[in-house]
Amino acid sequence: MQEIFGVKGQIKAAANPEPVRERIMHAAMQAFMELGYAEASTLEIATRAQVSKRELYALFGSKQAMLAACITDRAQRMRMPTDLPQARSREMLTKVLSKLGATICARSRIPQ
Repeated sequence: MQEIFGVKGQIKAAANPEPVRERIMHAAMQAFMELGYAEASTLEIATRAQVSKRELYALFGSKQAMLAACITDRAQRMRMPTDLPQARSREMLTKVLSKLGATICARSRIPQ
């Protein structure tokens, strides 16, 4: 079991084993979408991610850098697949468009 130091040096079990950077990215994206950039404070993001503000700044440096990382991550996940076959028939076109549609839906979904 992963352990972290709590208040006054007490050791406690980690509340969320998800990697810290991923938790911060997820919390930041949710806060930016719900509150807007101006209203999403670093304290709010740190609280949602269950990390300290110090840890947040150590990984990202600034709220602006977090927003840029969130946008970059979302753009990379939305890239279109390059392995789609060329549609030579109506049936093949249907399959290609179905695969493309499924890919777009999966990659553009808001992280839960």
